[in-house]
Amino acid sequence: MPTPITIGGPFIGINQTTESREIDPREARDALNCMLDQSSIDARLGFDSGATAPNGFPIEGTHDYRQNDSTRIFLVKAGPQLFSLSGTVFTAIGGPVLTAGNLAQFLSLNNRVYIAHGGTPKVTDGTDLFDWQITKPAFAPDAIPNGAIGDGMLNGEYDYKFVFFSSEWGQESPASPSTNQADTTAGLEVTTTVTVENQNVELTSFNTTLDTRVDKYRIFRRKVSNFEADWFFITEVDSTTTTFIDRIPDNNVDTTDLAPLTFDPRFPDIRFVATNAGTVFAAGIDDEPNNIYFSPVGKTVLGNFFTIDDRITGLLQFQGELVVFTQSSIWLVSGNSVGTLFPRRTIVDRGCLAPFSIVPVDNLIYFLSENGVYAYDLSRVFEVSRPVKPRWLSRNFARDFLIKGVHDWENSAVWWVYSDGTSVTNDALLVYFYRNSQVVNKQSWTRWDIPGVQYCGLITDSLTNLREIKLGFDDGQVTTYGDGANDDGNSIEYFWESGQQDVKTPTVKKRWHELESEIIRKNRNDFMNASIKIDDRDNFEFVGETQDVVNEIWRTRLSRRAAQLAIRWSAQLDGPFRLVSWNYMVDRSARESRR
Repeated sequence: MPTPITIGGPFIGINQTTESREIDPREARDALNCMLDQSSIDARLGFDSGATAPNGFPIEGTHDYRQNDSTRIFLVKAGPQLFSLSGTVFTAIGGPVLTAGNLAQFLSLNNRVYIAHGGTPKVTDGTDLFDWQITKPAFAPDAIPNGAIGDGMLNGEYDYKFVFFSSEWGQESPASPSTNQADTTAGLEVTTTVTVENQNVELTSFNTTLDTRVDKYRIFRRKVSNFEADWFFITEVDSTTTTFIDRIPDNNVDTTDLAPLTFDPRFPDIRFVATNAGTVFAAGIDDEPNNIYFSPVGKTVLGNFFTIDDRITGLLQFQGELVVFTQSSIWLVSGNSVGTLFPRRTIVDRGCLAPFSIVPVDNLIYFLSENGVYAYDLSRVFEVSRPVKPRWLSRNFARDFLIKGVHDWENSAVWWVYSDGTSVTNDALLVYFYRNSQVVNKQSWTRWDIPGVQYCGLITDSLTNLREIKLGFDDGQVTTYGDGANDDGNSIEYFWESGQQDVKTPTVKKRWHELESEIIRKNRNDFMNASIKIDDRDNFEFVGETQDVVNEIWRTRLSRRAAQLAIRWSAQLDGPFRLVSWNYMVDRSARESRR
């Protein structure tokens, strides 16, 4: 008598590293556009028509900018241009000054968004675009004694620095050089200090700036005669100031607020940025690949740096630590200042090759290494991509810096968009279902195909406050994933292909009688095809399609004699379905059955 063999969920996903006939019946030899976070095989969702950037450049970054008044602005990088997108309307922010061909990393801080993109770092308030750092003053004010002896509060030898400051932006420039004392006898200015005795100090000839953000000057003073090494904050004045009389006693100086460093105002081109404990960290500098720059606490001026063992490939703030990825290792950095920074290497033999593949999820960080995707829990790493390793190893390694990962929190999955083979665009997508992996106790993967997609990012909708994934395409289109059952009106191709089933008798010819599937339609007109592959044949042959049944049980005759049988379910173009389970009737006998 024929024996019924039933296969049901939860389903595992693709396994391309184990021999086809040895994989679990719930696994797929290959699958496309399938969802696996249910006890069934479902089709992925589609996306809406969205909107297209006016310049038509590929989308290379998105950011959910939430201002202090709770206003949300959706920022989009399309090639060299930054836009805001509201509904279907793109509005340009600044000129085309970003670096095309690089993904952007955004950091919201002090009600502004800082942008690392491989070129001169930028900052925006949602309406305009500026250089990240305000250019430093080229020179400090002149400093001369003021007032007759006995009139002033100062005694000793002093020098001064000042910075341009934006009170609205909470941002200051690097510090000016120290003051010049006017030598009226020689008619020259020399870089030196000013010495007073019971006098004031008059500061004149302030350097000005065209930066429209600047509305204040912050003035710092050092008492050289007391062997002070730092310049301490003494006051803040309006940027229209041309003369200031310093009457501030030494005991009124704020010794906790130090002048920023004086350095070249053009900060190096950075690719990665993160913040931890109030300090901004930046890295990814081509000429300084091992350096991490950092700011003073609560500020954005990047002056000091420290060095890691290898080329830095990513920064992430995670669980109170700064996580630093290099090509060959992983570091944790605690602390937030020169005196408290403590870098320590936690992983010595596994690094990250794709900076934007780094995706934090709950207590793990997923990232792409040279061999595949790994998970990191701040103490160890373990691979999660073994079943689909052949696909990861066939990627275009030269484009790893453009691989983009995103957390699909609603479906408990992580996506990675990458370049397959020798492709010069991001034309492939692999999805890891982490919750399903825990349920089935195996790594749960499938591949998706969204033609033209270049970028994926998670944002919060300004109207619904729901988290959603935005897709960016190579023609500048931005769409919302999950809006609709198709891809902007186009049908979604999907299939599930089993391994070779042999009922534990791989060499015995068996009679395969009937295939029965339980499906759930998403509309009454959905159709599904079934095909089979016998023994070692290369191709699948069509055996039937679903009919418009009421109870969603579909049966089709097989009437084949073979040692092994693989089954493939695929969609017709009418619409998606959900595959709940299937069973087939097989006669294990070596004799051919008689009718």
